[in-house]
Amino acid sequence: MSKKRKAAGLGIVLLVLLLFGVGNVQAKASFDLFGTLPKTAARTANKNPKILFVGNSLTYRNNFEQVFKKYCKSGGISPQVTMLVAGGHTLRQCGYPNKVNKADVQFSNQLKKLLTSQKWDYVVLQGQSYEAITGANGMEKALQVLQPLIKKAGAKGVLFLTWPVRSGHRIYSKLPVSDQDEFLSVTQSTYYNLAKKHKMALAPTGIAMLRGVYTMPDIQLYAKDDHHPSEMGTYLSASVMYATLFGKNPENSTYYPTFSGMSRMESRAACKRLQALAADVTVHGSVKNTATVKLASQESVLQAGTSEKLKYSILSGSEASRVASWTSSNPKVASVSASGRVTAKSEGVARITVRLNNNDSAYCTVTVVPSKLKMSAGEKYSLKNVDKLTWSSNQEAVATVESGMITAKKAGTAVLTGTAQDGTKVKVAVKVAGSIKSLTAEKNKVIQVGAKARLKVTAGNGKDAGYCTYTSSNPAVVAVNNSGVLQAKAAGKARITVTAGNGVKAVCDVRAIVPVKKIRIRTAVGLKMQKKTSQKLTVEFSPANASVKKVKWTSSDPKVAAVDASGNVKAVGKGTAVITAAAKDGSGQKASIKITVY
Repeated sequence: MSKKRKAAGLGIVLLVLLLFGVGNVQAKASFDLFGTLPKTAARTANKNPKILFVGNSLTYRNNFEQVFKKYCKSGGISPQVTMLVAGGHTLRQCGYPNKVNKADVQFSNQLKKLLTSQKWDYVVLQGQSYEAITGANGMEKALQVLQPLIKKAGAKGVLFLTWPVRSGHRIYSKLPVSDQDEFLSVTQSTYYNLAKKHKMALAPTGIAMLRGVYTMPDIQLYAKDDHHPSEMGTYLSASVMYATLFGKNPENSTYYPTFSGMSRMESRAACKRLQALAADVTVHGSVKNTATVKLASQESVLQAGTSEKLKYSILSGSEASRVASWTSSNPKVASVSASGRVTAKSEGVARITVRLNNNDSAYCTVTVVPSKLKMSAGEKYSLKNVDKLTWSSNQEAVATVESGMITAKKAGTAVLTGTAQDGTKVKVAVKVAGSIKSLTAEKNKVIQVGAKARLKVTAGNGKDAGYCTYTSSNPAVVAVNNSGVLQAKAAGKARITVTAGNGVKAVCDVRAIVPVKKIRIRTAVGLKMQKKTSQKLTVEFSPANASVKKVKWTSSDPKVAAVDASGNVKAVGKGTAVITAAAKDGSGQKASIKITVY
């Protein structure tokens, strides 16, 4: 069941692209994302190299400087790092600025001063995201100016190959490429051509990022804007840069930062995967990985609450071949761990995919059957996708099963066993109640938007209602799952219909409301009233779109100040009383005011 991702377009190997000249894009180039890469690593440096990073937000996001320095420290290197960066800056602006733009000229002059006044070991240049697509000629002009200065400074020039903006981003409406594959195809062609022409090293970060998108979909390498790197994207970038500059395997690093929203253990595991990805495009990049992966079984049936570790083998692989990720198409049905252990959670079907670092993949279709069922006599229930199992019942007088169709016959308990061809067994415990003659559900129910609540359903004869199906007349307002759990999604009304296995029905009308979060009585600092006078109080609700704008008025001492249902306060006798307004929507929100009668 393994299948390799097809190379974009004609799948021309990246090495062939180096034959093209540098210029603005005229046609959409293509390359094999998982093919071999040219060797463009820098030379080995001393333990305290001086490094100048020149670029924009793709370089300085998530404190790249500190991440890179800590990464280097774990490898016994203590670099002296200088950052010259500006948001959105292009490579052309760095070396060949627009003379009428003072900021551009100032930035360029500052860079040239750094190059002419100091000695460096490495100078890393990074262009703007899509500059290699729309402004390759400008990049060439900039390098004609900068590369001679870099050489005089005793440094090795390094190009930072940027990554593509994720497919679907609004920027594609303005570019001559349509998706992330074409974006990177053109970008890498430009960068590699420039690196070859000017004899510069190149950090293939963009290739690592896009490989990660395909091989590790469970790891978020991009920020929410689908453009800048996430914390893990920055770590990957630092890994690639480390390997490129120093020729060291990033997998030997012991620097494992803890990422936001992840535990220390989870972060460490993610770091190791990112290190291996960086190694694929650097120290292992010049060798094509032709491995294929095969799962021992392409189909599996599990009962909810059990687990199984999927067995696999890697064929025709190199030493660098490895599993990059395990993913589930429906984690609510069956989840899968990083080691390939599948945990069955709820009834349904999920596709478990194992993917290698060269993007070859295989999958196993996992069917999960319920471990327990409640049914009523005369009811039928169909187990989906179990037609290849042989079924039996230990109590056929109570319940039988044929081709996955369970028939409940009379009150009692039966265990149904499904046996696969390889001898694997799954069991479903069925508890059968007496025949249902009627169902009773709550007639009316109010639930707050964003909240969940279980719908109470009983058999009219006092017996267990057994297995029922639930449907909503308006799931966009109130959704309901197979267990009768309601979820209010928007303000409005919906009718929930409950159907027993023998067709008996019950309905519940549900109203979803936007709850009151705050009440304010407009005279908020207190009120003095003369005996025998009246005053009407009014209420403001927050949010303004609260569904139920009604309150119940009460007085702590009606003999001093009485209040009616409309908020009219009457001063009865001298003294003080507290008037309270309580929301009627069930939110529990209240507001009070002290009344003094003289």
